Amino acid sequence: MRVIVICLSLCMFFQLPAFASNKSDVLKYGMKGSEVKVIQKYLVDLKYLKKGAANGEFDQNTQDAILRFQREVKLKTDGMVGPATREALQHYKPATKETSKAAKPSPADLKQLVRQKQSENLIRLGMKGQEVKEVQEALIKTGFLTGKADGVYGQATFIAVTNLQKDARLTEDGVVGSKTFLALKANKPVKAPRKNAPNNNKPPAAPKPVLPTLPKVHESYNSDHPANWRSIPLESTAYIYS
Repeated sequence: MRVIVICLSLCMFFQLPAFASNKSDVLKYGMKGSEVKVIQKYLVDLKYLKKGAANGEFDQNTQDAILRFQREVKLKTDGMVGPATREALQHYKPATKETSKAAKPSPADLKQLVRQKQSENLIRLGMKGQEVKEVQEALIKTGFLTGKADGVYGQATFIAVTNLQKDARLTEDGVVGSKTFLALKANKPVKAPRKNAPNNNKPPAAPKPVLPTLPKVHESYNSDHPANWRSIPLESTAYIYS
């Protein structure tokens, strides 16, 4: 019984937050599972697949249906289901008897809706909440941040995110979007923080002030004078009288 409890504790410790679940971010040909079946049901409702075709296998018929849908809504026609295609499928409602008189949303409207949904999912400097806290917890587990997660996207979290983006060769803008989520998900938990990992509970250290350089002391100075004393040439103190 004790062994089972320890195993469960370890699993919970190394589990990433909600956004880093086991769900695939991109579905493509050859994949199987419940996520594929959900996408197929959307395609059936939209008349891109025949009834009974939702078998949970991303086969050739499913790929052809995705390609036709992507062409119709003016998305990238790659035959794969990424975030944009998934959002479009969820919001592109088929015409019914009740809505047959109403116009379908145009591809431009769908694109705007997809961009709006994607921008809502961005996490950036100054934000607060549970999503920020989950990002911080993942940054701490992967060594990019130290301290405790407080749900406030401050300067330390910003530095940790840009370090992650630099490590993953992404744009270092400090904004946590889908690509940064994937990069964070790809990093495994570490035992010790990474070098120069900022502390989330301490303000960043202020830069050390640069002190002015004192003038060099003349070699033939008198030991009775201060160390910064230097002799002045006689010519510089002479006065000319007419």
